[in-house]
Amino acid sequence: MAFGLKIWDASGNLMLDLSRNIGRILGSFDTSGSSGSHTDANLALGTPFFFSVPLSAAVEYFSPSITVAGNTISYAWSNTTYVTASRIFYGIY
Repeated sequence: MAFGLKIWDASGNLMLDLSRNIGRILGSFDTSGSSGSHTDANLALGTPFFFSVPLSAAVEYFSPSITVAGNTISYAWSNTTYVTASRIFYGIY
């Protein structure tokens, strides 16, 4: 018997299927508004995902450009006018 959570929209399209994969947050780190990287060996245990949130109430917030290569998350700010510190959460599924 299958188990999990599946959600469809009004047209019958499958929008979310947690019967196959579910994400696990591995950790988070803060950026200082400059480019850098963070390494976590646990990123090799699955498919990485990440998201960024601002650490201050900014009028406009631009997320850093984030890439993952192996077990290293790299981030860079492309819009230096509105650079602000952020917290990057990351995990695997």
